[in-house]
Amino acid sequence: MTKSLLILVPATARSSTGPSGSCLSGLASKLLARTDSRVLVMVGVGALALHLIRAPPRSPGEVIIWNRTQSKVVELAERLNEEL
Repeated sequence: MTKSLLILVPATARSSTGPSGSCLSGLASKLLARTDSRVLVMVGVGALALHLIRAPPRSPGEVIIWNRTQSKVVELAERLNEEL
């Protein structure tokens, strides 16, 4: 049986890249991600993207980045590759 989790988030927090937005993103990752995950998918390359990609306790084997502006995806991917 599949378990479901519903997280209700106020609209002001959903649009925030400040402390409340980053805390909610981190909490959602912790609650929803499988511990044996090897692929991280980042949708959007906003202010928190780089930090959220770095956040897992161990590095994912693969990172997939999607954004409507391809040049921003390339920029983030290049920055991540420099760190490796």
